Amino acid sequence: MDLNVGRECAHCGKQTKSYRGLNYHLRQCAVLFHRTARKRARRTAPAGYADSGLDVTVNGSRSVIDDGTWEDIETIVDDGHVLDELPPADTEAHFNVSPLASPEPDRAQSDGSIPHRGGLLSTASSMRVKNYTEVTGRTAGSPIHNHDDGDGPSSASNDERSYHPFTGAIDYGLALWFHDSKLSKGAVDRFFADRRLGALHELISFRNADGWMDMLHNIPHGIPNEAWTIQDMRIESGIVGVPPSRYSIQYRDITKVLEFLIGHPPFKEHLTYVPSRHYNLDDQRIYNEMHTGDWWWRTQDKLPTGATVLPLLLATDKTMLTQHHGDESAWPVYLTIGNLDRTTRRKQTRPGTVLLGFLPIVSEKEEGLKSEVYHTAMGIILKPLERHAKEGIPLRCADGCVRQCYPIIAGFMTDYEEQVLITYIKSGRQCAICQVPPHERENLCGVWPPRTHESTRSQLVRQDRERWERTRDDWIHPVANFAWKHHHVNIHGIMMVDVLHQLLKGIIMHLIQWTQTLLTDVVKPTRKRRRNQTSLIVNTPGWVQLDHRFRQVPHYTGLKRFTHFSEVKQWTGVEQKAIIHQFIPVVAPLLTAHAPAALHCARAIIDFVIMARYRTHDEDTVRYMSHALYRVDKLKEVFRQYRPQDRRTEEGHFNFPKFHAITHYVDFIREFGSTDGFDTSHSEAAHRYLVKAFYGRTNKRDDYLEQILKHNTRRLNVLAMEDILTHGQSVPRSMADIRMQTLITRPSRPMNLEKLRWRMTPADRTDLRAAGLDPKRWRRASFVAAETGIEDLLPALAAFTRESRIRLDGVTPDESRLDRREPDPNWIGQHFVAVHASIKCWKRGGKDSDDPEALTEESVRCSPAWQGRVDNWRQDYVWVQEREAVSNSHNGGALDGKLLGQLQLVVTIIDHERRDALGKPHVYAGALVEIWHPRNRGLSLEIHGMVEVERWPESRARQPRNLGQRRFYGMSTILRSAHVIPARDKVSYVNNYIDWDQYNTLYEPDFLNNGTRIAERFVAQVPSRGNGNV
Repeated sequence: MDLNVGRECAHCGKQTKSYRGLNYHLRQCAVLFHRTARKRARRTAPAGYADSGLDVTVNGSRSVIDDGTWEDIETIVDDGHVLDELPPADTEAHFNVSPLASPEPDRAQSDGSIPHRGGLLSTASSMRVKNYTEVTGRTAGSPIHNHDDGDGPSSASNDERSYHPFTGAIDYGLALWFHDSKLSKGAVDRFFADRRLGALHELISFRNADGWMDMLHNIPHGIPNEAWTIQDMRIESGIVGVPPSRYSIQYRDITKVLEFLIGHPPFKEHLTYVPSRHYNLDDQRIYNEMHTGDWWWRTQDKLPTGATVLPLLLATDKTMLTQHHGDESAWPVYLTIGNLDRTTRRKQTRPGTVLLGFLPIVSEKEEGLKSEVYHTAMGIILKPLERHAKEGIPLRCADGCVRQCYPIIAGFMTDYEEQVLITYIKSGRQCAICQVPPHERENLCGVWPPRTHESTRSQLVRQDRERWERTRDDWIHPVANFAWKHHHVNIHGIMMVDVLHQLLKGIIMHLIQWTQTLLTDVVKPTRKRRRNQTSLIVNTPGWVQLDHRFRQVPHYTGLKRFTHFSEVKQWTGVEQKAIIHQFIPVVAPLLTAHAPAALHCARAIIDFVIMARYRTHDEDTVRYMSHALYRVDKLKEVFRQYRPQDRRTEEGHFNFPKFHAITHYVDFIREFGSTDGFDTSHSEAAHRYLVKAFYGRTNKRDDYLEQILKHNTRRLNVLAMEDILTHGQSVPRSMADIRMQTLITRPSRPMNLEKLRWRMTPADRTDLRAAGLDPKRWRRASFVAAETGIEDLLPALAAFTRESRIRLDGVTPDESRLDRREPDPNWIGQHFVAVHASIKCWKRGGKDSDDPEALTEESVRCSPAWQGRVDNWRQDYVWVQEREAVSNSHNGGALDGKLLGQLQLVVTIIDHERRDALGKPHVYAGALVEIWHPRNRGLSLEIHGMVEVERWPESRARQPRNLGQRRFYGMSTILRSAHVIPARDKVSYVNNYIDWDQYNTLYEPDFLNNGTRIAERFVAQVPSRGNGNV
């Protein structure tokens, strides 16, 4: 198993969050630039030339904050407590970063520092892998022979030869800039016609737009011997007297496309050639990438020993090329391979998905013609696979080895309308995967025999012999399927489940509509008569209350909020994904009072959708999905009256394709891995960057498709060359490197307080400059307290400084005195503090296939000028570690030593009264947090599954001894963000649906049994079919 999980710059060690970021960095890497300049200078300089002026010193041993200006946070650890110490304040230069410094906040740490917490136990380190050979005794993915010469394109460096056919980096860089800027041929020609740029023209090998495009076409790293085939085909109409129709298709040679995808050198560390079974410590199967599923393993059994399976993932989807006018459309076919990891094949900046061709657009309305055209065209495009899947084909792979590859169609990523076209079922009545009767599709717990080629052919023969009526529920279209000629393929078993259309655009949109209708039905506006005989509305309609509830959702980084929920007409993918993270806490107060069964049904649907989008599954998670499916099946009756009526029963029904489709998710996860590897969002994105992006560059004439193909060829060549250059100028990072990273919670750069209109006295300005501090970013603590108006800020800051000094002295702090007030806290008012707008902390992301618990960075906001508006406070919520966590506690012991609080202010204070051995003052960074009180001992409530919290009551003591609910916490005790949504009166919900980490942390310990019991209990309360109320 390859444990390389990312790459970093080979020149300066810069780490980026994405491959796009790495590519962007390499274009402006100062170290690379100066090295290239020195080489160029040596070739042109006279003898004795010294390049000492170009020496580059990279600050690789300092921790640098992402914004590039706040650095060198040292960490002092004592008894598990961490104090963040800023650099010495003797000069302003200490707060600036060298322009060549590489921002590596996670990797480097200050001298002598220790990270306050590292990553959790890596799944990769505890995963047990059984490969195919170990279990079966047969080899798989074996090389025929090795042709790796060790000096292929993958080892490309900054040498001029690596830019062929361009003369060098400048030549290539300008050609790439022309391409990325989407310049027209006319604009490029005007550039070369401008004589003022003559000196620049001399550095370029091409002289006009045609020469520029020819250079892009001649890049040798794309599909070898690239040539598009344009072929005419003839389709008989089937009606006497009607002439046949003629169509034209454009496509690439699929064999050459496969040769490129499996042999592209930078894909070496992202390719898998052998199926394997992964197990966790509990000996449960793990499903993520395609090679961990059962399909690959079962297919390998059918092939000769040593064979290499190439699982082909195809996507077809008709799309409109114009948005506002015209009716031009295209029907592209995309291809990728399951050997590539899903992250790489979905990246728009890497050539992991290739445009295979265009299907002809059918304008005739003759029934069956569209399907006939589709199968004929796909048969032509995929014709070489009929022999390759049976006999295999030797292909050179990215590691330099030649393998006998068997390209087999493993999946079609299409929506339901395309599945109908491919499998010739009756639209809206049948399932493309199984033989469920049309009136049984709402039964989510039923099991039906799968459709196969044999059963379909047998039925076609039978319905032709017995002359079935087309109105029969089980009648199918008599079309010859192209897949019948392909080996090891059951076209019905590879109609992939579709999170985008079936869940986000399907079940979730239905749930929203059902809930809106239900609330309008059960929550009626009421009026109360006043003494003066005027009326007052005391209860607004349900849809109005729902709008109000969505407006109450507070800000959260990365979450889209709905200020006018009922007015959303066109739902985007961002909005559909955002709604599942806030829907339950929004509707919970309304449904708890009026329709608790509907709330439980909504919870079951949201649970299923969230888990279906997991990037890694084990036997527990697929069991949880089955349990959610069971709850939906039991509780769906609550929404039946809001469904269209069945003509036979005259009752509402759930017999529609997207509702039934969710029954296949568990099986497909076991077969092919997690659903994000074969979702139609992949092809929807490919429409944008492989087709639509080029339509605007065409002349919009009849041959616009051919023009798009030429643009696509140039783009693929450019992506392949960029990929090779980026790969050659970067080095891999391993899981061991990741686990050794320093993950430090830290504040962002200090805010510019002058932009907040915070004034200062001339005396303070003089003192700040004397201390080497920037007057724009520092103020006295007393002044900050007056400007913010935060109650008890100075007493809390004084206590925080006192306890920080105690830890510096090596004394164990007395926990009973941590929040004890100072007798006179005014002494702290003369200290200088800086205010920060956010905190960088860490949470489990759930995105890493090998390590779902790997920590990812996030920002928690506490800004007095959110979105640039003065006095517009944004104060996010955080989890703080109040006491030592109890191991193996899954919310059963409540919150496991954690407390929930709302940020009030994030500051850094310089303590000039305490200095280190060098005479530099100590610096402490902390956050003022208002702690909230958990209800029900911090346990999730059964009705909505969330933890309820409320504010602590204010102390009425005239001279309280303790700080109360507002106190300062060091950066080390701030764990991660939290999302709190108001519920009723003074009670709020902790939103555990907000992300993967919270969803897997805050839950009922016995939620499986409780869910089953609640579902069965509410079944008796939910109305039977035809009854009236909820």
